[in-house]
Amino acid sequence: MYSQEQLVIWVDKGQQLYSRINKFCNFGVLIQNNTGSYLQRISMDLFGPPQVRISSPHKDLGVMYDGMRRRAVYRVVPNQIGVFTLTVSVNVNRVQAGVLSINLNVGTGSPLAQQQRGAIYGSQPPMVSQQEVKQPRSIFDHAYDSAKKCPKCGEKIETNSRFCANCENDLAKDLGAIAHPNICPNCGSSVTKGVKFCSECGSKVEYS
Repeated sequence: MYSQEQLVIWVDKGQQLYSRINKFCNFGVLIQNNTGSYLQRISMDLFGPPQVRISSPHKDLGVMYDGMRRRAVYRVVPNQIGVFTLTVSVNVNRVQAGVLSINLNVGTGSPLAQQQRGAIYGSQPPMVSQQEVKQPRSIFDHAYDSAKKCPKCGEKIETNSRFCANCENDLAKDLGAIAHPNICPNCGSSVTKGVKFCSECGSKVEYS
């Protein structure tokens, strides 16, 4: 037999496989030739207990040059709950050259699947993604949406612009009056109807 470094054998899904009763379990067994020589008549056989039915246990893989890799795909069907050992035998010229053991766990599935089911059906509530929090709109936004033009010169204005690019009109003052006549356009504080100055920042409130 070759050493594990010379004839590398591994399973694409790992050596711990998980399945359920009477459910197909497919996996691939790979081998790589690191012997430094040319290998002829490579074959692979899969053995298991009677509780596991193996489809096509024998695989002919042909020849392998040094550094070459081959893969054989297997399908097994367990008919009983438990942990069963499967054995892969790699043969060169009909002589056993390497062996690999695989554990087939038959029952409720993998530990990750059990954890996911517990989160859904168990005592813990399922994880719910947080919805995107929408930022509140400015008190002037609705006024901008409805106006679209400068109240003074009629030029088209950009949303959230403080001054008109054409006539330099103070849009926050004019559109603020449209949006909410009792809000200071400078600081946004509530203004008592009829006053001429904001009690918070001292700005003149001409539209009150």
